[in-house]
Amino acid sequence: MKRTAFWIGLICTTMVAAGAGAGSARADGLPVLGVDAGPGGVAASTGGARYVTLPAGIKLDFGGIAKGMAVDAALEQLRQNGISPALVNAGGDLAVLGLPPAAEQWPIAVPGQEQMWTIPLHSGAVATSGIAHRHWWQGNTLRHHLIDPRTGLPAESDLWSVSVVADRCEQAEVAAKVAFILGSRQGAEFLRSHHIPGILVHEDGTWQTVEPWPVHLMEELYI
Repeated sequence: MKRTAFWIGLICTTMVAAGAGAGSARADGLPVLGVDAGPGGVAASTGGARYVTLPAGIKLDFGGIAKGMAVDAALEQLRQNGISPALVNAGGDLAVLGLPPAAEQWPIAVPGQEQMWTIPLHSGAVATSGIAHRHWWQGNTLRHHLIDPRTGLPAESDLWSVSVVADRCEQAEVAAKVAFILGSRQGAEFLRSHHIPGILVHEDGTWQTVEPWPVHLMEELYI
């Protein structure tokens, strides 16, 4: 439970709704968000009912786990209906059930900066978190969609992307985002401490892996 809470805490952020007017302005024009727990702030129930109370103007963004949960739920529905083999892919975060006909594994594409690789997947899920597609310039500052909830701003990471393999897509999606936010050194340590195989692609295009990522089975594809 503590491990799950740590993961979720690094990716599920609170956001102030437009016009809410909370926090002061930064020098770069972005708001400084302050959300207090306790009376008048974010509060979670402690009894039998499970609910969270939010102050006015605050919303929760579950974008860091929603796709993975949807993939796992869809795959479970297929399993319950006796449909196999199957692969469910939600924008690159995916999970598999069984093996494809006449094959011993699923060939799964994993992105780098200038190339892609395929790795063999026999079971479980693969998820990638990165800034290849969702980034923009705000003045002279590069912004992206992966928010560090400790600052309320785009994560200042030295990584371009992180791809991981896990038993469930929800786990893979969360682990990839946490590793990205933490950066290459702490991110690799995080994956290693939880025995999660992954590949971390740096901003300069170089990369490193965390065992048991199948480096010897990676096949390069140029894009």
